[in-house]
This record gives sequence, C-alpha cells and structure tokens, in this order.
Amino acid sequence: MSYEGPQEFKINKIGSYKGHDVYASDFVSKESVGMMHNSGSIMIRTEAYKILQSKPEFLKRIFEHEITMGAGHDPHGIDEETREVLQYLKDNGYDFGDFIF
Repeated sequence: MSYEGPQEFKINKIGSYKGHDVYASDFVSKESVGMMHNSGSIMIRTEAYKILQSKPEFLKRIFEHEITMGAGHDPHGIDEETREVLQYLKDNGYDFGDFIF
C-alpha cells in the first residue's frame, strides 16, 4: 500500500435538515455512506447523494440515522429502514468498498 500524501476533498453544501447543515463530499468513506460531523453537520458521500436525490424519503432516512447515532466515527448498527436504503444504493450501482451488509 502506498501513501500519496494529503488528499483534497470537495465539500458542497446541499441544504439543511432539522437545523443541521448538510454537505455532500467524498470525505465520507464509501463504506459509511453518511456521517454526523463533530461540528454538528451531516455529511453524505457524493455518489450516494446523487443516487438518492430521486428518493427524498431515503435521503431523510440517512439524515435521521446520522442524527440519532450522533457524531463520531465509531461503527454503529443498521436498522431495517437504513438497510432498505443501502439495498437501493447497491441496486443502483453504489460501490460500498469493503462493506458487506
């Protein structure tokens, strides 16, 4: 494995949800799809956001999941509603990297 130095990540504000700013960025790992940043903002991987734009109710589920789980990078469980979103992403070509659900 080689190290290429610091990477630059583009972060685009895409809106807000329940008082939290929401950003799309490849800073979020493929495996995570979304995360609650320590600043209180919600981040979603750009590829996932593009797929889920046509399914606003699925975007809402991701945002709700991140708010409920809180900030941090610790892995957390996947409820059935979130699993449905992940399956939709998979069915639409999303690359989860090493993550298997």
